Amino acid sequence: MIADPYQAVSPSAAIVIETSDPGTLLGTLTVTGGITGELAGIKEFSSLFNTLKYLHELSEKESLVRLFSGNRSVIAFYPADQAKLTPFLSMVLPSDLNLRHIRDGLGNAGINGVVPLKQGKTKMLGIPYKDADDTDTLFLSVNSGLLLAGFSSEMVVTSRARLSNPDDIRSAPGFQRVQQASGKNENKIFLIFDNLKGMSERMFRSEKLKLADDVTKIAGSAGGEFILDENGFAFSGYSEGSGSDEILDRFRDIDPVTLNTTEVLPASTVMF
Repeated sequence: MIADPYQAVSPSAAIVIETSDPGTLLGTLTVTGGITGELAGIKEFSSLFNTLKYLHELSEKESLVRLFSGNRSVIAFYPADQAKLTPFLSMVLPSDLNLRHIRDGLGNAGINGVVPLKQGKTKMLGIPYKDADDTDTLFLSVNSGLLLAGFSSEMVVTSRARLSNPDDIRSAPGFQRVQQASGKNENKIFLIFDNLKGMSERMFRSEKLKLADDVTKIAGSAGGEFILDENGFAFSGYSEGSGSDEILDRFRDIDPVTLNTTEVLPASTVMF
């Protein structure tokens, strides 16, 4: 049976990224220039990007490269306190790797202070982590061929229990249909608009709360393939509505017409 990383992600996630090469993606997300560098400079996102940078540093350790290379993964971002996002990783693990091998790899990489933990029936590793502002712990667990990693032991335990529950992120409004249409490229991203409410309200000023509310009503979910590099971000995908109160629903009754390029291109156009 092939392990399914989506099973560990709950419907409360706000943003979900699927990748076939998590190490490379983490490196792209944490470059100092380009769009990611601009986002990292925003107060609400700075802590998140520090966390992603730490995960990327782990992926570059020689004894951990195999763990982060070419293994299908899902990185979910959940709403957290103060309208921030906290990441959670669900990764398909090579069949010959287990929690003990990961602990040995961390030791060989010079990661000190790794602590074996047990919460109920869930065995975990706790890895002390310190960013510029605070000290935290990364928790790792292995179950059903998946590596589960998060900065909350409760999140890891809950996600592990979810593996036997059919109610995962694919039950979020519109998610399954956009996932099926998202293509076969190595990187995909999905937005669950209603779960972005807290973050959007914090990002907009009080007099712009109507705009924050509109963000949550764009559609049920949107998703597709993306390319991220130093030149910018390119996305191609779909959105799916789930109710008549969504902005997307306003376009359902618009009759399509034939596009006449000569009517939309300016007179100064040289070639198209």
